[in-house]
Amino acid sequence: MRLWITSCLVAGLLVQCAACLVDTRKFYVRSPQQQPILLAPDLPTLKALLSPNAVPPVTAISVPNKTKGRMLDRKFLRGGELVEPYPANSYDMERDGAVEVVLFEITEGPQRGVRGWVQMSFLYPDFRYL
Repeated sequence: MRLWITSCLVAGLLVQCAACLVDTRKFYVRSPQQQPILLAPDLPTLKALLSPNAVPPVTAISVPNKTKGRMLDRKFLRGGELVEPYPANSYDMERDGAVEVVLFEITEGPQRGVRGWVQMSFLYPDFRYL
């Protein structure tokens, strides 16, 4: 009986430790229109992409849906500048005109290693077990 309890505890710890190793920074891109999204390699390109009715700059990088990558940094674009995340609810952020953006690095496919800024709303967590 004691050996069975010990085995169950060890198995439970192994499962829990395996869950701890899941990288929560892994995401894949998905556009609501099922079209490729555009990655901004620099701040001027990011500002142009987030401007209403703007023509996408030639420096923007087209990334197909379901491309996997990881989040390297998280900022807010407010007033044309990248600022650190600040404690506010969604109403405060909308009022301030802040848009959540992340520095995304592609980890698979022919564009592996390419980095750029993208709106957080285009990223979805890549969890194998969910």
